[in-house]
Amino acid sequence: MTNIAEELKSPAKEMPKAIIYGVTLVIAVYVLINVALLNIIPIETIVGSGTPASDAAVVLFGSAGASFITAGIIVSVFRQTGKRSQALRHAG
Repeated sequence: MTNIAEELKSPAKEMPKAIIYGVTLVIAVYVLINVALLNIIPIETIVGSGTPASDAAVVLFGSAGASFITAGIIVSVFRQTGKRSQALRHAG
């Protein structure tokens, strides 16, 4: 955050706006994904499943789609985990 703030003309005004817009965008994407899941597969299936996104991908794209979605989720999680560990090394 401090690296970004140094580049802004008015960080005291722009950083809170950026944080609010970013959080709002994440919430909107989360809600839209969940609404889509509810429209694709029944709630009972979602509750009983450990992988509802993959289940929805099977309905939409077949087993290849489920593999693609699962791989994307795994890559996303590992990338974020790597970024956190890298940030912790630099902070310490």
